[in-house]
Amino acid sequence: MPQSIIIFPQTSLKPSDIQDDGSDLSVANMKADHITEKTTAHGVQGQTPSVGDDSTKLGTTAWIKAAITAAINAAIGALPTIHSYYAITASDTLLLSDDRELTITAVNPSGSEGFFLAVTLPQNYLPGGTFRFKYKLKMGGSGTAHAAKGFGGMWLGTQGDNGTTDYVEFSEDKLVRSGGGTTLTLGAWNPTAGQQAIIKEFRVYGTKTVANP
Repeated sequence: MPQSIIIFPQTSLKPSDIQDDGSDLSVANMKADHITEKTTAHGVQGQTPSVGDDSTKLGTTAWIKAAITAAINAAIGALPTIHSYYAITASDTLLLSDDRELTITAVNPSGSEGFFLAVTLPQNYLPGGTFRFKYKLKMGGSGTAHAAKGFGGMWLGTQGDNGTTDYVEFSEDKLVRSGGGTTLTLGAWNPTAGQQAIIKEFRVYGTKTVANP
């Protein structure tokens, strides 16, 4: 049988330097696993940068996977803020306010049109929320000042009355059957001709609970 001839160009290795013990191939006393260790240590295998590294390093498949996962998780984390709807229950957490002070000279509620304090519910508020309404009212001159909340041309809740020139704060919890986009108003009047009703700090309170329909 002819013998095989192994040629080692440009090397000082001799055939005797190559050994095979049945499990590892060694070349001049350097086993295959040693060669892997050396090449890994010198960066032959890809080095995975940290997520967020925007340098000119090459991105390994592990880095790309981690970057995509981080982007997806960040987008999912933002969804409640963007898409959630809220049910409202009365509490002392301030949601909306119109803190202007208005002096209204009118003898009936219809005469006070255009002289309202007003707030508009955000679009992601569900119908049927119970809000806590607060405002301050006083009389100017003489007579008795009156105030009432409303939305959509309808009165909401109990009328407030004050026959003094000192502010009195009124508070009431009320169910609002309409939802986001509804404008809530506070109007005032004084039935004594030429006298004033003065209102300020129309505030709406409640606790928001995520309740997607």
